[in-house]
Amino acid sequence: TFRYSLTEGALEGLSAYTTYRTLDHTLDTANPTLFVLDDTRDLLLGVEYQRAGLDAKLERETHDSSVNPSNTNRLQVLYQQLLGRDSFVNVEVTHESIAYTLQDNRVDFDRLTGRWNQRLTPAFDFNVRLEYRSERDDLNGSSQGFDQIVGFTWHRAQTTIYGSARNSLLNGPGSDTISQFFQLGVRRRF
Repeated sequence: TFRYSLTEGALEGLSAYTTYRTLDHTLDTANPTLFVLDDTRDLLLGVEYQRAGLDAKLERETHDSSVNPSNTNRLQVLYQQLLGRDSFVNVEVTHESIAYTLQDNRVDFDRLTGRWNQRLTPAFDFNVRLEYRSERDDLNGSSQGFDQIVGFTWHRAQTTIYGSARNSLLNGPGSDTISQFFQLGVRRRF
């Protein structure tokens, strides 16, 4: 792994990084055809820019594999604005495109997420999150999802009460799904 960051000048906040991983298997057995070993070599190259609440990344990953090789391009942009102590709003946009070379398949995954965390009092805060997802798969079709989540946390001494409600809508090839999830909990520290 290597990372180089600029900390001053006109390009302050710009970084370039790379990660290389390799995994090789050795097998000593009477019948090696009974095992499928995935020897891999991963190379990740990336550029990141962080400044004034903005964090943008552009990455290229080459996954050389004996079983399922792929090439991935990623773009992620996150902007966060502080609204006061322990309160913020942020928006995140991601795009990931994966090309699977043996299957001749391409998958594009997009996500847009908005979050709002607000501390109303030193003991009570709430959060709201909206997330839209879209996946386009050459072999399996396309799907879209939309999640809405509202939650709260209340603290007093060693006791925390928390809860959340989530509504999810998923439209995919051959099915549409609507689901709700409710959570309420109490945590006590001693």
